[in-house]
Amino acid sequence: MAYVIQGQLQVINEIGLHARPCAKIVRTIKKYPDVSVTFAYNQQTADGGSIIDLMILSAGRDALLEAYLEGSEADCKALWADLQRLFKSGFRDCKDGFFVTAHD
Repeated sequence: MAYVIQGQLQVINEIGLHARPCAKIVRTIKKYPDVSVTFAYNQQTADGGSIIDLMILSAGRDALLEAYLEGSEADCKALWADLQRLFKSGFRDCKDGFFVTAHD
């Protein structure tokens, strides 16, 4: 049986989800290939592994995204923590031009 995490992530950067933040989200999610991630915003859903899907959400500053993660318990918890850090950072790079995650 798969483990599921559902929660909200708030977009806090000035211009919302554009190409660079979406790429960082996808890069973070790709570190956990066994976790399926879906985001929902404004009655639209997006595959967390697709930059285009995420950009189509058109989530601006202060948008609350619903996140749905499904996979192993350990990977879901680690990815959820990484996504929370990424969103709370405003998608800023943390070290050497790359977002550092617990999975690195």
